[in-house]
Amino acid sequence: MKRLRAASRVDRVLKTARREIKGALKELNHLAGKLMARGHYGAATDMAGLGRTISDFEGRIDTLRREWLTLWRPKQDGGAKAATTPLWEYYQLVLQSLDALGGSGSRREIEQTLEAHAIAKLKPGDLKSTGKRGVPRWKLMLRRARKQMAREKYLEDGKGKLWTITPLGRQVAHGDARVPSSG
Repeated sequence: MKRLRAASRVDRVLKTARREIKGALKELNHLAGKLMARGHYGAATDMAGLGRTISDFEGRIDTLRREWLTLWRPKQDGGAKAATTPLWEYYQLVLQSLDALGGSGSRREIEQTLEAHAIAKLKPGDLKSTGKRGVPRWKLMLRRARKQMAREKYLEDGKGKLWTITPLGRQVAHGDARVPSSG
């Protein structure tokens, strides 16, 4: 089910209401503290009772927001998340794609090579779209992998559009060296 813009606005209003209630409660506690310091114990006790009522109201707002969100979140099969590939497993795929491209290529070229040759190696959760733009998770992970791969000397540390494999990266692509299993 597509999420309506109005659903996001309602969620925002409920979050704002909770934030304002917290502010009102903080102000009430401050005033009760002042009354207590001046010796007006009866009035301070009345304010403390009002504070408890406001806290209960805040809890009802939280419950209402959770209920609202459940109306718009897609239901998962049995509540379980689909399996996803960890970031470090993308290293081998990227390096093999770059090797196939002659040692360097743009992100789009790498994506196309991966899509053509390695998409079957990805897990079901990687193929699902994320965010508002509907970009598959594997493409986002590919983008994240670049910085880490440069840090670990598999790619040259370039900030431009071209991704360039290093000699160590080429060894990993050919299976002569291994990527550590914790990225």
